[in-house]
Amino acid sequence: MDILFRLFVIFPLLMFSIIIHEISHGYISKRLGDSTAYNLGRLTLNPLPHIDLIGTIVLPVMSLMSGQFFIGWAKPVPINSWHLENPKRDMMLIGLAGPVSNITLAIICGILLRLVSSIDFSFDSYVIGMFQILIQLNVVLAVFNMLPVPPLDGSHILTGLLPPRLAYEYEKIAPYGFYIVIILMMSGILWNVISPIAVLLIRIISGGGL
Repeated sequence: MDILFRLFVIFPLLMFSIIIHEISHGYISKRLGDSTAYNLGRLTLNPLPHIDLIGTIVLPVMSLMSGQFFIGWAKPVPINSWHLENPKRDMMLIGLAGPVSNITLAIICGILLRLVSSIDFSFDSYVIGMFQILIQLNVVLAVFNMLPVPPLDGSHILTGLLPPRLAYEYEKIAPYGFYIVIILMMSGILWNVISPIAVLLIRIISGGGL
């Protein structure tokens, strides 16, 4: 039953959260002048255009079934920086849009969680559980994606903040970023890094205070 719950409840909620994350990248990109993602049909809640075989299916399902800490990602939203008025600044804003969308969704769920908790009805425990899961998933996704490791969103933000020469040198690790993330995840270092921040934010958003 635990595995079924993870596959048929947690996994769809994770998919929804990841899709919101990617749509936000594409939406901000369009607002800043690049309609590439919009023209390719990526600003949609339909999961099919967003699916990445490894990041959206294989890794999350394996993690869910094993009961281990898991994370996932969708197919990156295509962005053509040539269409942006200020590529350095705009790429930072586009990168930031994903984590901000997840934190925003978590806050909305936190507000609804308090509202539902104050109402007594027969299935409130299920609704409360769903909001709690969404808060946890979205906070972890936001904190995870803010890590300054390519291709995560934090790398785009750091690139925009660095002087041009340092940014050029930093971008050289991009081809190895995926392997760095996997190593950090499998070694347990990743969770040790993000968990203190994630746990604190989850407690605050859920109404537990500092």
